[in-house]
Amino acid sequence: MASNSQSQHLQIRPHVKLHCVVQGHVEGPVILFSNSLSTNLHSWDSFVERLSSQPRFSQYCIVRYDHRGHGESPVETDEPCNFDLLAEDVALLLDHLQIARLNTFVGVSMGAATAAYFAARYPERVERTVIADVLTHGPLNCSPDPFEQRILLANTDGGRPLMEETLPRWFPNPQFLEKRPDVRLSIGNQILSTPVRGFTNAVRALQKFDLRPLLPKLKGSQVLIIVGELDGALTTTMRQLSDTVPGSKYVLIKGAGHLPFIDGEDQFLQAISDLMKQESV
Repeated sequence: MASNSQSQHLQIRPHVKLHCVVQGHVEGPVILFSNSLSTNLHSWDSFVERLSSQPRFSQYCIVRYDHRGHGESPVETDEPCNFDLLAEDVALLLDHLQIARLNTFVGVSMGAATAAYFAARYPERVERTVIADVLTHGPLNCSPDPFEQRILLANTDGGRPLMEETLPRWFPNPQFLEKRPDVRLSIGNQILSTPVRGFTNAVRALQKFDLRPLLPKLKGSQVLIIVGELDGALTTTMRQLSDTVPGSKYVLIKGAGHLPFIDGEDQFLQAISDLMKQESV
């Protein structure tokens, strides 16, 4: 089928509508991208453009979506959010799109936790899983908890203090944002445009999630663990996570921070390409 790009808003639950963009060959193998807290599917724009321009990916279908409460995915309920629910959101989205099985699920940060929960809960629906830059468990299972302060920042001055706190934390190399004002503008605007309720509900899920019981269940899919070299303690955490997941591969993205598909785009693209060369399970 000819290549195309289509934006859709799908009512997956009575009070939850998910925005997604489907592009490429809709009958081809499917790659799904899931974004971080406070961003939306447009955070992947540059990376997906690079990926889809490569001849070996010309026959793939690429799907991106906004988490509930982010981007153009409104939530009309105060139902407590957790990652079992977010994984089920993905399953319902795929059902609406008539996608039975993913070739690859790529998630970063909050999206990585969603990918891990999805792979553990629906192993028959995913071949490969990419888990990038995420804790193994939320801060309610340890201390200290940084999220309460971030909720306060999100509720102050239209969220601008949260944006100013987040950007240098996500992109620790100051020269990157100096050279890429487009990234500062795009990601900054995504942070500012994330509704406080959507942000807060997602934070509540992040505070209490726990990947550790799920890790042994991920052995049924090919797992790639990725982390930005400058993403603080997560470099150690992700290495330990890789050691726990049977058969997984670990890739350190040199010079990158919390969103390595942006400030380490070339290396991230190479890691994904290498994973896709492996035999399907």
